[in-house]
Amino acid sequence: MIRIPWSVDLWSPHRDITFGHQIQFGRRCIVHCDADFGNKIIIASDVAFIGRDDHRYDVIGKSIWDSPRGDNYKTIIEDDVWIGHGAIIIAGVTIGRGSVVAAGSVVNKNVPSYAIVAGVPARVVKWRFDKNEIYHHEYLLN
Repeated sequence: MIRIPWSVDLWSPHRDITFGHQIQFGRRCIVHCDADFGNKIIIASDVAFIGRDDHRYDVIGKSIWDSPRGDNYKTIIEDDVWIGHGAIIIAGVTIGRGSVVAAGSVVNKNVPSYAIVAGVPARVVKWRFDKNEIYHHEYLLN
């Protein structure tokens, strides 16, 4: 089951967005990059998955308007992830299994599995489980 409200805007430069099972998007989300969504993912409203190199500004002799687009990065959201309201995910990152992204965070680097990240830029503020709890959690999931 995948729940994608009509207000969600999906666009991929290479027509490369894949979805696993049990994914729920909140209202007004934007996916404007190539992305791979795993399973059992909850995405709150107003979350944006945006390109890292959409507009080239480093081409000598061309205005930004006339420069070529980049669009070379793919975003990966692994299983069992929760992304809070208004978070911005910059293309090319992997959000690891079991992670939580706090509301309003800007994720511009990979998020380790079972990390809770927050802030601008997002950084690990806590771990969802300790190593023994992760082992037990993984065992119970399978």
